[in-house]
Amino acid sequence: SERRTIMLPDPLLSVGETNLPLEDRALQASEYANFLRDELEKLYRDMQASSKEAQARELALEQNRELLEKKLSDEEIAKIEAQANCQEMIRGQQRKEARMRDAIEALNRQLGFLKADVGAFKADANQDLNSLYEIADCLAKRLSRYIDDDIADRKERDDLRKKEIDQANSEMAALKSDLETANRNNEKLV
Repeated sequence: SERRTIMLPDPLLSVGETNLPLEDRALQASEYANFLRDELEKLYRDMQASSKEAQARELALEQNRELLEKKLSDEEIAKIEAQANCQEMIRGQQRKEARMRDAIEALNRQLGFLKADVGAFKADANQDLNSLYEIADCLAKRLSRYIDDDIADRKERDDLRKKEIDQANSEMAALKSDLETANRNNEKLV
């Protein structure tokens, strides 16, 4: 997973110190809300790509299992499944992604409220407008921390899944070799 940091537009970094007219500051607040919404959409697209990759891996594991079922006994299959069952891990990731979608939708709703409030600031001056910037800045920091935490969690999860898959493949290869050796021995006995 590629680490991505949200970079705030330069004009918004010192928004509390600007001497712009109130209407221009309200326009800046609207642009800031649009910027945060775009970042949320990018995060959602990244999450969808990760989900598709996990589904592809799950399909590959299922296809390998079906091939082995044709050659291995029920007892050997049970042993492999006990050591290499990554499906629960994938389902856990899907549940995590569902929670992420809910969090993103909640943030989108909050951003919608911020955009609606921009019009009201034209009638009721600076203090309300400054509060909007503080809320938007807080949301940006929360979103950045959320992205960083999720990237770290996803990397740890992917590393663990790769280790489990490698171990399962090793066990499968060993069992296949044992089976082939047993078949050759049986042919010699016959």
